[in-house]
Amino acid sequence: MKKCTKCGIEKDESEFYKNKKTKDGLRHWCKACVSSHMKPYRQVNAERLSAYKKDYCEKNREKIKEIWRVYSEKNRDLINAKTRQYYVENKEKRGLYIKEWAHRNKGKCVLRSLRHRNQKNTAKPIWANEFFIEEAYVLARLRTRLTGCKYEVDHIIPLQGKNVCGLHVESNLQVIPAKHNKVKHNLLI
Repeated sequence: MKKCTKCGIEKDESEFYKNKKTKDGLRHWCKACVSSHMKPYRQVNAERLSAYKKDYCEKNREKIKEIWRVYSEKNRDLINAKTRQYYVENKEKRGLYIKEWAHRNKGKCVLRSLRHRNQKNTAKPIWANEFFIEEAYVLARLRTRLTGCKYEVDHIIPLQGKNVCGLHVESNLQVIPAKHNKVKHNLLI
């Protein structure tokens, strides 16, 4: 426990920012007092602080990347849990944002679709069996209709993987639930 010199309230040490220059390693003011003291300053100097932050990030890009990489490795479970919680709590908000973004960026959406279609076509050899490939897509639509859960056709070995690129052939296709396909992304699982 430590007493804040500004508000005079005794609080837990987790309520204080760190400061290496003090004996106990904590600032004299609690986080709430520091925040209330700094708020007017940040409002008055918003542009200058924004420019400073942008400049700092540009100069220290590699250092920031390394700090984030180390943090995310140590806290992978926490980050995943928070991300899942956000997705569940903001499902409608995310859906609306995605629709608005797609409406504003029709060209990018069309280009992405064309690239994906082109990737499939270039990854499809002459000997690929069109009938079985089409059957996989028919099966996905049928399972979606029967179960009410969206199914998608997934490439077992991704067409654009990091280490290996698969082909758009019947033996490389599987019909799986869309949520599993989104998690898999471009990974070889």
